[in-house]
Amino acid sequence: MKNKAPLPYLIKACLLLFIIVSASLNVKAQYFGQNKVRYKNLKFKVYQTPHFDLYYYTKNDSLIKNFAKEAEAWYALHQQVFRDTFKKPNPIILYGNSPEFQQTTAIDGEIGVGTGGVT
Repeated sequence: MKNKAPLPYLIKACLLLFIIVSASLNVKAQYFGQNKVRYKNLKFKVYQTPHFDLYYYTKNDSLIKNFAKEAEAWYALHQQVFRDTFKKPNPIILYGNSPEFQQTTAIDGEIGVGTGGVT
């Protein structure tokens, strides 16, 4: 008769390997909002429209109002094409330049030079 004892050890070894690999993949999840260099403390204000919350820190109010008008126009077009609505106002975060965008903690990880926006 053959001894079938090695099979349970193989299953246990595979299960242990799976647990170790799975645990090592989740290490990046703890990065959010930590260790990003901040050169400036940006004082964000909120401009609310019916479908968007615009977060901005610039002093040019006419630019923000124009952007809000354009965002609502694009929402109307989106609604006509896709027959879809937002259940709650969506946030839009506006930055003045690329270095200030790269300092954000709204998303995790490093932001490269070619990143123009986040969806």
